[in-house]
Amino acid sequence: MRLTLTITIKIIDKGNADDVKYYKLIVKSVKGLIATKKQYNDTYGAKRRILQRKLDLLNNTLIASVNRLYDISLDEFNTVLHDEIFTNELTTEDI
Repeated sequence: MRLTLTITIKIIDKGNADDVKYYKLIVKSVKGLIATKKQYNDTYGAKRRILQRKLDLLNNTLIASVNRLYDISLDEFNTVLHDEIFTNELTTEDI
């Protein structure tokens, strides 16, 4: 069984200050997540806990920015977050 989803990609309206602001926050968060995850993987001890908090903050910023840019409500976000289709582990039969 193959699952196909259609995801709408929003075109950023460069004349809309909010669109630009959230787009820039998304880019900054993703770059920060990539760099911090790389550091996290090479770190142990107390610094690793600090990096985990930074990863959590960046992840929360990313989620909030995407939700604002796409006008996703908290109820919609929670529905997707807890939907079995997104939380079940894929098996080789699903691919």
